[in-house]
Amino acid sequence: MKKIIMVLILLVGFSQINAQYQFNRFQHGKNIQKLEQVKLVEVLDLDEETAVKFFARKKHHQEIQEKLAEKVDALYEKLIKKIDNNDKVDFDKTKKEILSLEKEAFQNRENFINSLSDLLSQEQIVKMLVFEKQFREEIAKYMMKNRRGQGNPRE
Repeated sequence: MKKIIMVLILLVGFSQINAQYQFNRFQHGKNIQKLEQVKLVEVLDLDEETAVKFFARKKHHQEIQEKLAEKVDALYEKLIKKIDNNDKVDFDKTKKEILSLEKEAFQNRENFINSLSDLLSQEQIVKMLVFEKQFREEIAKYMMKNRRGQGNPRE
């Protein structure tokens, strides 16, 4: 009986730790998103009204991109399972589906960037593109250094 109670206590403890870990990952993502927004407002010198419109449009664009990425990931997973199970795979069809989704994602990105011309100047749009690239690189560098246990990436 003591062993059963101890196992239950351990299970509850591990589930608490896992729940906290998932929450922390969610919060970390939210914090990165907030940091990106604050820095973008600063870099692009946006007033409040323009910032609201810009981020609404950006959020819509990101939601579409995420859905397309999920579709591509699902195709890859399906393909991997078929290959692992030695099932018949129509490689040409699968390749065309993947490329079509990637092309759609690129077109969505291009449409988003072009749609900004009523909110931002061409200079601001280019600054946004440069900022996004640099921000992604900095976040990736930060995450790699933290993964390796090297401490503060700004050192």
